Amino acid sequence: MHFAGALLEFFNAIKDSGDHQILIARYIEQFLDEKGGFRYLVHPIYDWKAAYAKWFSREYLQQENLSFHPELKLFEDTYFVGLSCQLAKDIHYIDSVVYSWLYNENSLVRQNGKSFEHQTALWAKENRLFLRVIREKQPENLKRDLENYVIDVYMRQRKFPPENLPDFYVAHLALLIEFSDVWSGYSEDLQAKVDSLRDVAGGQWQGVDTSGFQDFINNP
Repeated sequence: MHFAGALLEFFNAIKDSGDHQILIARYIEQFLDEKGGFRYLVHPIYDWKAAYAKWFSREYLQQENLSFHPELKLFEDTYFVGLSCQLAKDIHYIDSVVYSWLYNENSLVRQNGKSFEHQTALWAKENRLFLRVIREKQPENLKRDLENYVIDVYMRQRKFPPENLPDFYVAHLALLIEFSDVWSGYSEDLQAKVDSLRDVAGGQWQGVDTSGFQDFINNP
């Protein structure tokens, strides 16, 4: 907890505005800088990936049959939180920092030079499981989410070369085959979206080479 009264932020939100499917507040991340000292980053309030600083209605989770997937040991929070937020019709945001994500050098996301970032095959698997649920519960968004995955995974594997390239391509191709009924392949619109991400100053994918995007799609 970021401070002693952190839980009151959630209780007060319910008292003031009633029950909600999900409550989302802010969290702060502690990380090492280039000199080995600690620095801190307050994450955006509209975070649909990390499980930190969130409350979920048990009734809502049971109604939608949402849980952490037993096959995922990495990106398990991205799967669960992402689905829960996307399917929810009532999310209440609390503009207060309630949780501190403290640096732990033994964490899976810190070990071996952050090899976590290079587990692209597992990222493809997580997205395949995610899209299966979207096909069932929110089919109108399946094509959009599939295209977003392809754009994201291209940028990801360019910035963080996969730890096991053959495994990544097997997992990626399996996803494309499973959802081939809604996948329309390369388009200039997708290329424009990739290029726009590359050009966002300070963005996650700033400066990533997008010249190979068409070949990546046409020759998976």
